[in-house]
Amino acid sequence: MTAGRNTPTYTVRAPPDSDGDADIDDRPTTRPAVSPEVLAFALMAAAPQSEPPLPSDSPEPAAMGILESTPVRSRADTVADCEPDQVLGEQKDSDIRVRLEEMDESFASGRYEDALAAADKVLAAEPNHDGATSYAESCREILEQIYLLRIGGPSVTLKVIADRGRVRWVSRDPRMAFLLSLAEMGLTVNEIVEACGQRRLEALRALAELVDEQVVREE
Repeated sequence: MTAGRNTPTYTVRAPPDSDGDADIDDRPTTRPAVSPEVLAFALMAAAPQSEPPLPSDSPEPAAMGILESTPVRSRADTVADCEPDQVLGEQKDSDIRVRLEEMDESFASGRYEDALAAADKVLAAEPNHDGATSYAESCREILEQIYLLRIGGPSVTLKVIADRGRVRWVSRDPRMAFLLSLAEMGLTVNEIVEACGQRRLEALRALAELVDEQVVREE
């Protein structure tokens, strides 16, 4: 399916030291253990908001003064003390780790579209993430070869074989309608992809779907 291309292999590195100073780019693709700081914050945030019951016996006046002068901290107060940037940063890092794990597992099982979707989500949060960039490039190369194999190759021309009703139904999507019009002009697959104005992978995916649905076929 990969037309002679070697599927890249990636080494899963050990999790960073517990000091938490490693950059996102150096983190492994598998999800590491939850850091003590995140765990402590989660426990504080999940603490009950109710105040502890007062003893049944009335305290001495001095003790009463201490109770009155010491405010009871609520969960909202505890969360408010945390730096917003720190909380958002930890959540972002956690989301990226989840996406990296999903990307790695999908690629290993041959679900390249899912792996590409996960890699794109990582890159949306970290545009310079080396691991996600490599996975995305490899997924696009593999998927391009898969779609071309389903279509018949980059140099073939496509013939519309569906009836008019079927063509009208498919043409409700303007992108599909334009691809069909280019196919009817006798252009090759490569020429269609270059002329349609869509991204190459998206255009090839759409043409492969048209072939699978028996709307067009290799001429």
